Amino acid sequence: MMFASLLRGEILPAESFYLLGARVSVFSITLTAQKPYHLKFYSHGIPEGSVILRVNYTPQDAELFPIQLHGNTVQIERFLPPEVVLYPVPLAGGSVKDSIESTVNILVTWINKSGFDYAAQSLFDALYFYHNDALEASIIPANVAVEESLNRLCTEWLSRVAARDRVRQFLESGATYSYQLNILLPLLAKQINVRPLNGAIVGKLNRLRRFRNGLAHTGRTSSRLSKEDAADLIGAAFLGHLYITWIGKQ
Repeated sequence: MMFASLLRGEILPAESFYLLGARVSVFSITLTAQKPYHLKFYSHGIPEGSVILRVNYTPQDAELFPIQLHGNTVQIERFLPPEVVLYPVPLAGGSVKDSIESTVNILVTWINKSGFDYAAQSLFDALYFYHNDALEASIIPANVAVEESLNRLCTEWLSRVAARDRVRQFLESGATYSYQLNILLPLLAKQINVRPLNGAIVGKLNRLRRFRNGLAHTGRTSSRLSKEDAADLIGAAFLGHLYITWIGKQ
């Protein structure tokens, strides 16, 4: 699966979030020797509330390099805060005159989650856990992304022929996620005359569901989860979610 091969290391972690709409901004700042610089990301065209995924600093000369400062207590952040303090340090390790200035180009990878629904937020969480080697933690949000979007699709489809309350009861107690994935989804695809979801992807989604059930019921997966396994399962979740979203627009 191409998506899984990308996750396994052919792209940088931040770049995998492009699949959810991550973007890149590039701008320049000027550092002055021995003067801290307060960098406010939202002052450079990045929407307020966006998540800062990655920052790359590239000095344009051989004078000063920005070092990110923190307080006495180091707090491990999930992502970068909206404002950081940079201190210019001589690249050669020596001292420089107070008047020396350097231009630094800054590349910021960010994502605005303001329009995310629950499924997109779950895919975001799955990617985050995966890239931080919390493989088991990535399983439940990856599964939730598909389960939630499929349940929403089935609810809308079946509500055309039955009361919404009866549909909800049917999906909760009768046609639960496994039946929705393996029976109702291909039935709907046939009904509207489109190709069913690829069988290999369905197989991986069923495997993802079994891993999820193991975690939910016993607190651990039934077998060891490798990085490659997690990449395949998250990749299947992305493709399954995209297919379900597409079906809903037909």
